[in-house]
Amino acid sequence: IYVASSTASTDFPITAGCFQPSNGGMQDGCVFKFNPTITTLLYSSYIGGSANDAAYNLALDALNGLYLTGGTESSNFPTTPGALITSYGGNIDGFVTHISPSANTILQSSYIGTSLYDQSYFVQVDGDNDVYLYGQCSGNYPITPGTYSNSNSGQFIHKLDSVLGATFFSTEFGTGSGNP
Repeated sequence: IYVASSTASTDFPITAGCFQPSNGGMQDGCVFKFNPTITTLLYSSYIGGSANDAAYNLALDALNGLYLTGGTESSNFPTTPGALITSYGGNIDGFVTHISPSANTILQSSYIGTSLYDQSYFVQVDGDNDVYLYGQCSGNYPITPGTYSNSNSGQFIHKLDSVLGATFFSTEFGTGSGNP
């Protein structure tokens, strides 16, 4: 049983060897895994930087690695070299993070979004381990050529490769009102 959530607690139950053993500051995202009968906490970790962070959704890849997505106000959220966006865009950014099956390592991690308000709410992984994100944005989200779009709409869909370094497509859709 896998759970993505958030906590402001500094004494949240964390397991030895996890990738982030302490709260980065304010509210952090958290991710944890129980055995099927919820009698043993198999792993648990914080995820976040020095400001507010929240984890909303997760998806397993074919090797039981876990993709986690959410939103962050942290300019020091953990990103990895080669990821799509490694610098904070401002206001609130979405994020997507790939962690190892034992949750001891962040494999890849990227900010998602624009210089304005962004949140990534859902993540899915396909049979090729490509990553799909759905979220909200207030900025001009990148739209790949030849992709259906309704710019300035506030909702996005984004497909990335499994190492979160390249975009297959991204688009905005909605009413075109400029609001999520």
